[in-house]
Amino acid sequence: MNVRWLTGLVLLPAISIGTGSTLALVWRSRLPATLPQRGSAGTGQPVVGTISVDSVSVGLLGTAIAVWLLGATIFLLNKHFRAAVLPTVLVVTTVLPLALLAILAPALDATSPEQVGPPSLMLLAAVPLAIVLALAVGLLLAGTEVPDLPAAGPLPAGAAVTPIGAGERVLWSERQPVWIYRWLAAALTLGGVVATAVLSIMLGPLIGLAGVAPVVAAVALEALGRYSLRVDEHAVRVRLGPVRRLVRLDTVERADTAELDTVTWLVRGSLRGLASGMSVLWPGRVLRLTLSDGSTTWLTCRAPDTVAGLINGLRARGPVG
Repeated sequence: MNVRWLTGLVLLPAISIGTGSTLALVWRSRLPATLPQRGSAGTGQPVVGTISVDSVSVGLLGTAIAVWLLGATIFLLNKHFRAAVLPTVLVVTTVLPLALLAILAPALDATSPEQVGPPSLMLLAAVPLAIVLALAVGLLLAGTEVPDLPAAGPLPAGAAVTPIGAGERVLWSERQPVWIYRWLAAALTLGGVVATAVLSIMLGPLIGLAGVAPVVAAVALEALGRYSLRVDEHAVRVRLGPVRRLVRLDTVERADTAELDTVTWLVRGSLRGLASGMSVLWPGRVLRLTLSDGSTTWLTCRAPDTVAGLINGLRARGPVG
């Protein structure tokens, strides 16, 4: 386990949960026994129902700890899910303690549920921002390079090869928009605006802020709306928004093409994500890299046959310099 994984899976969640737990304990003597479930001082709405402060604290922090431990277990036992587990754990363990503080802060020094004020707009605004930041940091810390693979042996017989001279330089670079993410981002943004307006009119402006959640999701999707593939003498580099994946050329046994059916694409790509070794935007003909440990990496490419020949040609020529 490298430093990035330890930081994202151990250090940052521990700091977040520890900070939330410490503040909840320190504040406990300044809080009422119960909190209002709906309505509060300053909103003009009567208090309807109450919930124990301890139940709220234990529920949110307990959920964060449970997700943390479950994520750590999955991370250690199944390497295929690591790229998805680490960002998920980081988002949950960051947002839930922050949400707890946003709930408890207005109740400080109140003696009854009726005296509890509305949540701070600053803390409420910090929650969606924390989601975006935690997701971005989690994706960066998850790691993108195929680790510790041995160098591949000679290029197998029968591989399609594009001859490349000793002095020739090779570079393949392409970029594609991921329209499905952009369309979903636009739909979520519109839905968030409508939800905010409707909730604000029906339940008040504070509750209406819940409509910001789809907009936050839209920002994350828009960040994933760009795909690029780059091949040179050293590596194959893939980028989907902020998520980057690198495969060293000397670990590629061979490159070829394959027809990726919809079922395989959905199961491996949607359920296991980038951790499946797949960076494929849609089913169809794709570039397939067989690595030195026998695993495969599937990549979207505009001209998979051409790129497969170039990669095999680079492998056949050997390293430069």
